[in-house]
Amino acid sequence: MRSTTAAALALLASSALALPTTTSNQPVTKRQSSNAAAVSSNIAAWQVDIENVNGFLDNAQNAINTNTGYNYPQEASFSLGTVGKSCPGPNGCASDGETRFANLKALLPSNDTHGQAAAAQLDISIPGVIGNLTAITQASPTDIPSIQAAINSLNDLRCNVVLPAIAQLWYQATIDTEDTAGTPSSIPAVSGPSACAAVGTATL
Repeated sequence: MRSTTAAALALLASSALALPTTTSNQPVTKRQSSNAAAVSSNIAAWQVDIENVNGFLDNAQNAINTNTGYNYPQEASFSLGTVGKSCPGPNGCASDGETRFANLKALLPSNDTHGQAAAAQLDISIPGVIGNLTAITQASPTDIPSIQAAINSLNDLRCNVVLPAIAQLWYQATIDTEDTAGTPSSIPAVSGPSACAAVGTATL
């Protein structure tokens, strides 16, 4: 998935997609609209999806590091459900992160250049996340080199491209739908797995 990562990073670097800095729980000035509740609901649900994928990546890496038994394909299938695919595992899947993305993208005004830029990054990058998770679901549980490679690619793509773009999308969607006369609200932080610090993600 390196080519996908490179393409997304190139897109991030272009002047059309230069995004303003956002911070965790950043206060925003509100512009109320009927879409504000839908934005808030989708962000809250998407946050759960992200944490589920983070948990899988942390648990899988810990199992590799400690040589502990772990059903990587099954656990990856549960995480895959959180980014847009149904999964057949006996414990079911978490909510559909791709649906949250589609819902928020649909609420962005066409003239919100920063929000549209973040959405464009995610359009390119999310298939790479799905592809790497799918590779783990199809791997032998004992094929640790292949599983580790997919985990590394996931962390590279999510930490450097996907999660910062999600943070920007959440910020833009919120300020697009809230009221300047209202009380400032806050946007949930976007967190990554433990490996993000090593890959290069700052506090979002």
